[in-house]
Amino acid sequence: MNCFALCVASVWLLAACSPSAWASGCALGPGYANTVIHPAVSSGPFGDPAMAANGVYGAGEGFQSLDVFSLDRSPDGSLVLSWDGAVVCNGEGPDLAVFENVFFSELAESFFMEPVVVSVSFDGENYESFPHDYLGADEREPDAGVGSAEQSDWVGFAGVHAVFYNETSFNFTTHGVNPVNSAQAGGDAFDLESLPETPLGEELKRRGVRFVKIEAAQTKVNPDSCDEAGNCKNFPFTPNNLNGGFADIDGVYARWLRAVD
Repeated sequence: MNCFALCVASVWLLAACSPSAWASGCALGPGYANTVIHPAVSSGPFGDPAMAANGVYGAGEGFQSLDVFSLDRSPDGSLVLSWDGAVVCNGEGPDLAVFENVFFSELAESFFMEPVVVSVSFDGENYESFPHDYLGADEREPDAGVGSAEQSDWVGFAGVHAVFYNETSFNFTTHGVNPVNSAQAGGDAFDLESLPETPLGEELKRRGVRFVKIEAAQTKVNPDSCDEAGNCKNFPFTPNNLNGGFADIDGVYARWLRAVD
């Protein structure tokens, strides 16, 4: 398939193809993850996973987007998306960005965050997580169910920064907003080059990824919390999240894409 045909076939690919990028096997995106793999069905308020696969509709620091899927509605607190007919390439700089419904609470004078762990896969079976580290001073305390409200304490997590990107009013096609540039678009960006130096991580750097898994941090063990006896705790929820709810996912974008082999 030539460059023009790939662009026409992938209507969700939001930019013209770049000859230099195509020469390396990748079309110049960006494009959002448009296929829900898991959960198959859900219900209840903010319970339609398709809302996480229809682009990103951020509302800025002071407002919440309603175009989201809540991980509370997933049976295991996770969401898996893919780019139908495309592979996310390991290009220059950040390769994908995850957008969650973060906003600033004037009452609490801090951000309402629901952090998530982000993992990627080529085959949909074997996942590698992006490195992440919770730096809150409370992580080994017995009652560390409530964690830090400081964004800087959630290194390598998504669900930490507010979303500015919006398919209607602040997008790539009309406004030139790069969705994986967090300084422009908000959200939390990830570089495939930063994956661990494991056999799987190195394979994904070379081959690219087709699936992204997003898991509520509260469902994941914090390895730094383990005591001498091997007793560990999950990552905490943030202070503004008083009911311990899971994240509300707006969408995921990739910067570099190519057709599946």
